[in-house]
Amino acid sequence: CAGRPERIGTSMLKAPGIDGRKIHALTVACADQGGGWIEYEIQNPATGQLEPKMSYIKRLGRDLNIGCGVYRTDLMSVDG
Repeated sequence: CAGRPERIGTSMLKAPGIDGRKIHALTVACADQGGGWIEYEIQNPATGQLEPKMSYIKRLGRDLNIGCGVYRTDLMSVDG
């Protein structure tokens, strides 16, 4: 929530403009499998638009997961 500090401590299940339940289910399923990447759409605080994003998810405890994400662009490539 670095782009929107007012959202720290809020539930993604209630985030406006997204399918919070779907993202939550993806997060839990990923964490249950030991962690990894998920892809979804969410409102970009810089543009206000729904944009594709990918996050790395890791389980920290029985009921605690953490994710670190980046917005995707067509420019994502390792080719120079």
